[in-house]
Amino acid sequence: MNWHFLDGTAVSIVDSEAPDAPPYADPSHQHYSQYARFADLDALIEVFAQVKADNPVSMIRFLSPGELTQDFALNHLVIVGGAAWREVSKATPWFAQKIDIVLPTAQETGETYIFECSVGEEKRKLSSFLTDGVLTQDVGLIARVPHPIIPEKTVTVLSGITSRGVHGAALCFTDSHVRDDNERYLQETFGDAGAFCVVMNIPVANNTALPTNLWLDSVRLYEWSAETGSRW
Repeated sequence: MNWHFLDGTAVSIVDSEAPDAPPYADPSHQHYSQYARFADLDALIEVFAQVKADNPVSMIRFLSPGELTQDFALNHLVIVGGAAWREVSKATPWFAQKIDIVLPTAQETGETYIFECSVGEEKRKLSSFLTDGVLTQDVGLIARVPHPIIPEKTVTVLSGITSRGVHGAALCFTDSHVRDDNERYLQETFGDAGAFCVVMNIPVANNTALPTNLWLDSVRLYEWSAETGSRW
C-alpha cells in the first residue's frame, strides 16, 4: 500500500486517547508529553515514520477523534485503531457512512471484540487466539477508500482486535521485510481499485506483533473491493 501522497499535501493521523494514560499525559504534569495520551502508540510510531519518510515536505498532524475538525478532516486521513474509528463514526456519521460498508462489523464481547465478516449468505466471526492465557495470534485490518468529500484524497483505516492487531496491520506496510511483497499483493489483487479492505491473521510473539506476508493463504481471512466484492 503506497503511503506517498502528493508533495505538500497535509496528512492527519487520528488515534484515540488511552483510557489509562500515564500521569505525564496531563498538561499540568511537570514532564508533560503531548503524545503520551494516545492509545495505539506502537502502530502510531510505525505509521508516522513511514508517512514522513514517503512525504518529507508534508505537514503531518496527530489528532484525537474529537480534534478532527475544520481543515484537519479535509487532509489525507489515517485512522489508527478500532476505538478511533468508532469514535470518528459516532461523531461524524455523515463522514463515516460511505466507509463503513467496506469494513467488517466489530462486536463487543466481554473485555474484547470480534470481527464479523460476510460473503454472500455465509458469516464468520474472527477472533484473536490465546495459548495458556497468552496472546499468540491477533486479527488486523487495513482498508483504504477515497475521501468522502475530496475523492482525490484518501482515508486509510488500521484496526485490530487488540493493539497487537493494529500494530501488525501497520507493520504489513512499513516493515522492510514484507512491505514490498505486500504492496505487490495489493496491486496484483486489487489493481487500481479506489476502495479495498483486507483482514489478516497477525502472529504475536512475546506480546509483540510480527509483520506477516499477505501472499500466504493462511494469513488472509477476508478481502473486499468494489471490483472483486467480498471473499474469504
